[in-house]
Amino acid sequence: MVNDTETPLSGAVARADTNGRTSSRRLPLALWLLLVAWVAILLGGSLLPDGRRFLGPGGLERAIVVAPWVRGGFWWGGVIGFVSLLGVSVWALCKKQRVWAIVAVCVAMGGALGTVGKCVIEVLSFKVLDPGYCTLGQYTDGPDGETYCTLYYGFGQGVTVALGRVAHTDGFDWYVEVLGETGFDYPRSWAPMVRPAADAVAGSPLYVTGSGMLLYVVDNKCWLAYDTTTHRFIGHGEVEQLSPFLMIGPNAELYAPDIERISSGSRGGGLGETIRPNPQRLREALSHPNAAVRDAAREMLKAANEDP
Repeated sequence: MVNDTETPLSGAVARADTNGRTSSRRLPLALWLLLVAWVAILLGGSLLPDGRRFLGPGGLERAIVVAPWVRGGFWWGGVIGFVSLLGVSVWALCKKQRVWAIVAVCVAMGGALGTVGKCVIEVLSFKVLDPGYCTLGQYTDGPDGETYCTLYYGFGQGVTVALGRVAHTDGFDWYVEVLGETGFDYPRSWAPMVRPAADAVAGSPLYVTGSGMLLYVVDNKCWLAYDTTTHRFIGHGEVEQLSPFLMIGPNAELYAPDIERISSGSRGGGLGETIRPNPQRLREALSHPNAAVRDAAREMLKAANEDP
């Protein structure tokens, strides 16, 4: 005779077995949902173009670029997805679900390697072969309330940087009016610049001066400028006439290596290309309100064998 009476012990075992099977089913479901989200983020970030530039009779006139928050959202989504998949693998190991732990790790590492591969393909296909490709660089708010940004296109030594102003945005894209551009290839044109000590190491290449000038400075080389007051772009050739102390305010501390580099170049002892500061701008700096600027201007004039 079969006894159908459930004992407390058999009921507990049955419930435990049911909970275990439920937990086992929940893990694959959560992993697959995470997998779908991870693949969607990778595909979205890979297929989303950084920007397109449009030429006019006078050269580059405008561009459409992905808004920074969109690109940043895909980047952070990828990071969170990667960390989450690794967390799932640890949790699966703790639950003795080794197969799903291996799957989670493989998906996470595969996505990371796929991102690297995407960057390589992007460089080869877009930056080299696509003449309309461009990417958003730095951006900042100007003293006139407008948003300014840099755009890059080209590859290797032939990279060109353009300065643009955001005309309008639909939330997802920036529609940029290009103000001017300059190239990093020969013949190069730049102005030696002395940077404030506080901004020399961690400062952005886009710098707004107290007089309303927007400068694009890499190391201590100013490649282009824009006067937000007169709406005048200063690029190749003309940029070399700028004062090396445009970035320095009345109480700012000067970055000493920049002074030494400019003075050394004026003496003929600099390494690589050397463009000397305009002597007239150095003489004007002798009346600068910052005493350190006046001393540096005298040192540069002496190094260049110019009269004060």
